[in-house]
Amino acid sequence: MKLIKKLFLAILALIVIPSIGQAKEPQLLDIAQDVWQIIEKEKFEYGGASTIPADKKIDCSSYVTWVLYELGFTEEFSTQRTTKYFYETDFNEKYKWEEIEVGEKEDVTSKLEAGDILVRDDGTNNGHILIVAKNESGTIYAYSAGKANDWLNSNGEPIDMTTFAKSDNRAGKIIRIGEIEYPQVVKEMPVCNNKGTFSTYDLSDEQLSNLASIAYEIGGSVENAANEASLLANLFEIKGGGYGSGAEGLYNYVHTSGWVPTSFLNGTTSNQSVLSAVRTVLVDGKRTLPKYIDESDILDDFAYLTNGSFKFRTPTNFTFHNLYEPYVTELTNKYGASYTFYNFNDDETAIYGYKDKELRTKYKDDCYQYSLSITDTKDEKSKESNPGTSVTSILVLFGFLTISTILFIILSKKNYFRKI
Repeated sequence: MKLIKKLFLAILALIVIPSIGQAKEPQLLDIAQDVWQIIEKEKFEYGGASTIPADKKIDCSSYVTWVLYELGFTEEFSTQRTTKYFYETDFNEKYKWEEIEVGEKEDVTSKLEAGDILVRDDGTNNGHILIVAKNESGTIYAYSAGKANDWLNSNGEPIDMTTFAKSDNRAGKIIRIGEIEYPQVVKEMPVCNNKGTFSTYDLSDEQLSNLASIAYEIGGSVENAANEASLLANLFEIKGGGYGSGAEGLYNYVHTSGWVPTSFLNGTTSNQSVLSAVRTVLVDGKRTLPKYIDESDILDDFAYLTNGSFKFRTPTNFTFHNLYEPYVTELTNKYGASYTFYNFNDDETAIYGYKDKELRTKYKDDCYQYSLSITDTKDEKSKESNPGTSVTSILVLFGFLTISTILFIILSKKNYFRKI
């Protein structure tokens, strides 16, 4: 009977736990790996960093400074801190970080944990500092920018720094930050006001089918297809002066401007939910993005994210939504385009933004909210590829969970699981 109980609980956990998960907030090792891979991929030279985030030059203390800056301690670590600074500063008093003293030539391999910062300095700024990635039975692997070959030959992986941890003749300390608890910042994202006058396009059935297919391929869901159709219309009206006018002009722009990947250009769709959503946007003139929105990228395509005087450039932070503020956050993608953040797409894997702030003043924030009443489901692709994800299957699953929970409670009260 114990086996039955364990099996029941395992099935219940597999079903319930994923539904209550949350996006992971960035922690020190996430950022440390990002920065290490940036300096390896971009072939940084050895030397002190003139700015944080660093640009093309790095050493051990500027590396750790950069990591802590990206971790959110922007005021403290906006300029490079030295090994002497790390050694002499009381971070326990400042931030309640744990500190463990290290003696001269002391072997600290048994004390080190993943995420620890180990600094050793002779008091004259003659020292070294690193971030421990893992401790494998006393073998210490770390992100240690002591010389250029450390990162250039690393393939983006931490390097063996056991000797430094075991027998360096300088005293120092271990700084243990632990898990960062971020404030639960809820930033209001723009919500369409359900008004505005937009150009309409008298598309043929063939043109609509093609453009709907393109919008859906780019967006991946019906709601995102409405957003992508809105973006395509905006782009045509802002940049498409040489492509003709009306429906033909829009169609020509989409097919020849280079904005849309060529692999998406020749598709068609008979999906009524997608067709309805895109028809509402293009034919009826109810766009789900304001008219000035003319940029979009997936989160992996960014090079920099800037909020005021603070600039971030690690992939982990690009997925940390607390950093994004509508009309404030400035983004630069890997291709050199810079623009202002507006909002996330439906599944928060990509963003929309705008280059011209004067166009926002001109067109204002008018747009129409996407309505689920237009479609049968938010993600028609999932419905087509897996009919089991329909509303019916969700109700069946809910019924199963309800019955299983009731049964479990009844049997528990009868001590059924304790008999063996």
